[in-house]
Amino acid sequence: MKKTLKTVLALMLVLFCFAPMFTLCADAANTLDYPIVYVAGKFTWIYNKNESKRLYPLDPPLATVIKNNAAKLAAAYATSNTTGNWTVFSDAIYNTIEPVYRELKLNGAGEITNGSHIKPVAEPKVKASNYKLEDYM
Repeated sequence: MKKTLKTVLALMLVLFCFAPMFTLCADAANTLDYPIVYVAGKFTWIYNKNESKRLYPLDPPLATVIKNNAAKLAAAYATSNTTGNWTVFSDAIYNTIEPVYRELKLNGAGEITNGSHIKPVAEPKVKASNYKLEDYM
């Protein structure tokens, strides 16, 4: 009796949890108009105080910085993995990434320290309807 009751309750929970998901998917597939999705910060750049240098998006990108320092990071990882002292690896990561973000750092109160500021460079796409997948950012 207990086993049957547990099975019935489990099936009911699964039904109640997943059934609404299928109706939402069906409604979304039949809708012709989609909501506007705007990611704040996507179309902005960050400059230093006198706008002589763009700080963000990063140039070179962070992935390039990591690739350029891959050998040093791999050696630090191997050392840390062997010795169990992960300070070596964390210091290597910090010393690689910190210079890239140095001018974007905030002070202890969370305020800008070097006068950097946001400058909009583009407007988000706004459509009345007929959104396609590439319209979403």
